[in-house]
Amino acid sequence: MNWENITVEQFQQLNEIDKDFEALDKAYHTVSICKRIDIEELDAMPISEFNRLSNDCLFVVKQPIQDVTVKRFGRFKFIHDIRKIKSAVARYIEVKHFAQDYIPNMHLILASMVQPQRKNWLGMWVDVPYDSKEYETYASELQQIPITVAMGWIGFFLRVFEQWKVVSQQSSQKKMESQKMTLIWKMMLKHRMPKKEVEKIVNPLWENMVGSTK
Repeated sequence: MNWENITVEQFQQLNEIDKDFEALDKAYHTVSICKRIDIEELDAMPISEFNRLSNDCLFVVKQPIQDVTVKRFGRFKFIHDIRKIKSAVARYIEVKHFAQDYIPNMHLILASMVQPQRKNWLGMWVDVPYDSKEYETYASELQQIPITVAMGWIGFFLRVFEQWKVVSQQSSQKKMESQKMTLIWKMMLKHRMPKKEVEKIVNPLWENMVGSTK
C-alpha cells in the first residue's frame, strides 16, 4: 500500500488525527482510515494481524509524490490550460482563497479546476457545461480522487496560472473593474455569501493578481 491508494477524503481524515494522541492511538486511527476498518474491529483483531496492517501503513510518514500524468478522474477532465477555462479569474481566486486552509478544502479547490463530461452515444467523453449550482456535488465526487493526483493537479494549475496572469495585467483598468464586479456577483450566487464577505475575499487576491484598479 502507498499514497496512490489514499483518496483526498482519507488524506483529510488523516490530517485530522489528534496530534496529542498516544502512539498506539495514532496507529489505530491511521490503520482505520487507510484500511477502512472500524476501530472496534481493530480492537477485536489479533495483535499479529494489527501489526501487519500497521506496517502496511508506514508510508504515511512520508510526503505524497505529486502525479501529473493523470488527466481525468471519473466524469471530470483536468483543465491544464488556464486559457481554456471559462471564468478563469474567478476559478483562480476560488483556488487561492480555499488554499489558505489547504487540506480541509482540497476537494473544493479541485472542483474549480475541472471540466465535467459525459459519454456520448459512441462512448466518447464530451464536455458538458460547468454548472456552478453543482459545485458542492463536484467537490464531493472529487474527494475520491487519489491524493497523489489531486496534489499534482493543484500544483500544476497554480504554476500555469502564475505564468498566464501576466496577460491579464495588460488589460485596461475599466475592463478589469468590470470583470471584478462580475466575479463578485457570480461568487455571491455560487457560494451564497453576502457581497461584503465576497469582497473581503476577492479584493486582496484580485490586487495581488492584476494590481489595483483604482
